[in-house]
Amino acid sequence: MKDNLPLNEEVIVKTKQHSPKTSKHPACQELSSRAAASKIIQECVEAGQSLASLLPYYLEQTKAEHRPLAQEISFGVLRWYYRLNPLLSNMLSKPLRGKKKSVHYLLLAGLYQLNILIKQIMLWLKKQSMPVMNCSSHGLKA
Repeated sequence: MKDNLPLNEEVIVKTKQHSPKTSKHPACQELSSRAAASKIIQECVEAGQSLASLLPYYLEQTKAEHRPLAQEISFGVLRWYYRLNPLLSNMLSKPLRGKKKSVHYLLLAGLYQLNILIKQIMLWLKKQSMPVMNCSSHGLKA
C-alpha cells in the first residue's frame, strides 16, 4: 500500500486552483462596472483565465445595480476583442505596457461601449420611432 492509505477508502485530492489576482489595496472593495470589466478582460486575455470563473469573483465586488453593465462589457469586449484591439492600437501612438497595461483594457471597454452598444441602442431607437400603422385602415381589430 502506497502512502499508508487503505485501498477501499476513497481518496480526495485537492487541486490548487488559480485564484484571480487580488488587489493591492484591500480597503477598495467596491469596483465600478468598467473597472470590474477591465480586470476580468485583462485576466482572460493575459492569464488565460476563464470568464466563467472570474465573473463571480469580480461581480461580488461591484454594487448590484452595476453588475449587469460589468457583465455586458466583459462578454462584449471578449466577443469583439480581435476587432477592437487593432482599432485601439491604431488610435494609440505607442502600445501601453507595464503598469499602463490596465489602461489599455479600460480603453477597450470604453471602445466597446462606443462602437457596439451605441449602435445597438440606435437600432432599438430606430425601431421604436417607426410610425405605428393604424390597424383599422387594414381591416384589423385592435
